[in-house]
Amino acid sequence: MELDKVQDFKDKFNQIVKETITGDDLFPEIIIDAKIKFSEITPKFLRILDQFAPFGPENMRPVFLTEGVEIFNTPRLVGAKHLIACFKQNGNDKIFDTIGFNMREYLDLLSDKKLKVDIVFTIDKTVRDGRTYPQLRLKDLRLNQNEIQEN
Repeated sequence: MELDKVQDFKDKFNQIVKETITGDDLFPEIIIDAKIKFSEITPKFLRILDQFAPFGPENMRPVFLTEGVEIFNTPRLVGAKHLIACFKQNGNDKIFDTIGFNMREYLDLLSDKKLKVDIVFTIDKTVRDGRTYPQLRLKDLRLNQNEIQEN
C-alpha cells in the first residue's frame, strides 16, 4: 500500500467497523467446555484433569459452568481488586475457595448470601498447611436465571 493511501484506508476501515459492529461484539466471549455440579469435582476428576497438563496458550485449562451456587462466607478483596469467596451448591456439602482476579465489581452482588449465581471458572490448586486443595479461578458470574425470574 502506498503511504499516501494509509489515511484513506484507516478512515474507510473505521467507517465499516462503526456500521457493522454491535454492542455484543464489544464483550469478550467465554467458551465453556462443560457444565458440571460441585459434586462432580472429586479427587478422581482432578487427577484426570491433571493428565491434560501442561496448560498454556496451545492447551488452555478447561472452562466449567456451575449453576445455582450460593455464597458461603463473606466475600472480600485481596489487594484492591481481586475477589475472594467460597461457594457451595445446594444438596452438596462441598465448599470451594474461589478467586476472581480483577473482579471487584461483583463484591456487592455477592454480599447477599441468599442469592444464587451461575459461575464460570477454571480449576487450579492451592497449598495450605502442606496439603493441596482445588481452588476455582472465577472467570465470570451472573445471577441465576431462577433468581431473575423471582425478582
